[in-house]
Amino acid sequence: MTHSLRLFVRPRSDRGWRMTAGFALAYLVVALFAYQWTVGASSLAIIWPCNGILAAGILLLPWRKALVLAAVGAGLDLLSSLYIGKTPAQPAALYTLLDLCEAFLAAFLMRRVGGAALNVTDLRRLGAIVFLGALPAALAIGTLGSAVAALTFHDRFRTIWPQWAGGDFLGMVIGAPTSLIIARMRRFDFGGTTNPFERALLLALLVALTALVFAEQKSPFDLIVFPLVVLAAFRLSPPYMMPGVVAMTILAATFSAAGRGPFPILDHKATGTSFLALQFFLAALVASAVVPMAALAERERNQRRLTRALDVARRAKHAAEQSAAQMRQVVKLQRLMVNELNHRVKNTLASVQSIASQTLRTSGSMPDARQTLNARLAAMAGAHDILTRESWEGANLIDIVETALGPYVGGGRIDISGPTVRLSPKAALAFSLTFHELCTNAAKYGALSVTDGKIEVHWTLRGRTLHLEWVEKGGPPAREPAHKGFGTRMILGLGRELSGMANMAFTEAGLQCMIRASIEPAQVFGESTVDA
Repeated sequence: MTHSLRLFVRPRSDRGWRMTAGFALAYLVVALFAYQWTVGASSLAIIWPCNGILAAGILLLPWRKALVLAAVGAGLDLLSSLYIGKTPAQPAALYTLLDLCEAFLAAFLMRRVGGAALNVTDLRRLGAIVFLGALPAALAIGTLGSAVAALTFHDRFRTIWPQWAGGDFLGMVIGAPTSLIIARMRRFDFGGTTNPFERALLLALLVALTALVFAEQKSPFDLIVFPLVVLAAFRLSPPYMMPGVVAMTILAATFSAAGRGPFPILDHKATGTSFLALQFFLAALVASAVVPMAALAERERNQRRLTRALDVARRAKHAAEQSAAQMRQVVKLQRLMVNELNHRVKNTLASVQSIASQTLRTSGSMPDARQTLNARLAAMAGAHDILTRESWEGANLIDIVETALGPYVGGGRIDISGPTVRLSPKAALAFSLTFHELCTNAAKYGALSVTDGKIEVHWTLRGRTLHLEWVEKGGPPAREPAHKGFGTRMILGLGRELSGMANMAFTEAGLQCMIRASIEPAQVFGESTVDA
C-alpha cells in the first residue's frame, strides 16, 4: 500500500496536524452545505466539492496524514448521507466508498498529468489537471454511482448519469484548485492589488451581487455576474479570488435549492432543466474566474522570465564590452611592447657596433681587441641583467657600482658610499660601461694594479643633479695618456650624454674622476655604504 500511495503522494517533511484538521473542517462544512442542495430520490447533489478537497489533501499531505484525512472524510460523508441526506445505509456506504475512490483516483491522475509542482495557475497544467485528472475520475465514478442509484432507487440511468458526473466534475474543479491554492497561499500570492481595502471591496461586491441576483424570484440578471467576476480575477491574486468564487457558488446553490434566482429548483423529488442549467452556470462562473487568473499568472511568469533574460543579456553585453576593451588594451600593449623591443634592439646593436668599432680601432693586436671587446660586452650584459630584473624600469646606482667592482672586492680596498639613487635605463647602461672602463684602467695602470691600492666611490644628490667622485689612492702616479682611447672618450662623453659634465684628473696619488649628471626624478631612500 505504501508503494502505491507514493505514486501520487510525495513523502515530505512533517507538515503538522493543523493542515490535516483544516482539510477535515473544510470537508465537513462543504458536506453540510452540499447535502442541502440534493434533489431526487437518489439525493443527487447540484455540486459536490468534497471529493476535490479530499484529493487536494491527499496530494499535499504526507501519506499517513492523508490516510487519516481519508478516514475522517469517509466518516463525515457517511454520517451526513445517513442523517442529513436521509439515504439508506447500504447506498450511503456505497456512495461513501465511491467518493473515496474518486478522490484517490483524481489525486493519482492529477499528480501524473500536473507534475510535481501542481501549479494550478498555469493554464496548460490547469487544463491537464481538470480535463485529464478531474474529468476522467468524475466520469468513471459518476458512471458507477449512477448505476448504483439507478438500481437502488429505480431511476433512469441516462437521467441520473449526466447530473451525477456533472456535479462531481464541477465540485472537483472548484474544490481541488481552491484547496491547493489556499494551502500554499504564499506561493500563489502574486499579481493583483495589494491594497487590503480594495480586496475587501471586490470580494464584498462579488458576494453582494450574487446574493442580489439569486435572492430575486426568477431573476433575469444572472449574466451581470460574469463581468464583475472577470474584473475581480484580474485585480485579486488567486488566494483571495478562489474563496470569493466558492462563496458565490455556495450562495447560488443555496438560493437555487430554496427555489429562488434564475435557476430555481422547485421540486426536490425530481431533477429538471433548472438542475442542469445551474450546473452550467456554476461551471461558467468558475471558468470566468480561473481563466483570467491563469492568464494573469502567465503574464507574471513571462514578465519574470523577460526580466531574467534582460538581466542575463545586460550581463553578457557588459562582459562582452569588458572583453573587447581588454582585448583592445592587450593589442595596444602588445604593439607598444613590440615597438619598445625594436627600439631597444636597435639601440643595443648600435652600442655594440660602436664599442666594437672603437675597440678594434684603438687595440694594438687582435687578441687584445678580442679580450677588451669581450670585457666591454660583458659589462654591458651585466647592466642588461640588472635592468631585466627591474623590468627595464630603471636600476639603483649602487647595484651598477657593485656589479662593476665585484671582482675586486676584498681586503677593504673598495669604499662605496652615497644615497640610493634610481637611474633610468639609459643612465644605467652609461654608468655601467663607465665604471667598467675605470675598473679596467685601475686594474692595469692604477690603484688595483698594486697590493696597497684603494678606490673610493662617493656620490651625493642635490635636487636632480648627481655628483659622483672616483678617487684612487695608494697606487702608481697617474699619467695622462698621449692620445685619448675609447674608454677616456666614453667617460668624458658621459657627462654630455646625461646633460652634465665629466672631468679626469691625473695626480701623483692616482686617478680622480668627477662626474656631474642631471638625472630623471629619483627617490632617495637613505645612505648606501659598502666598505669592501
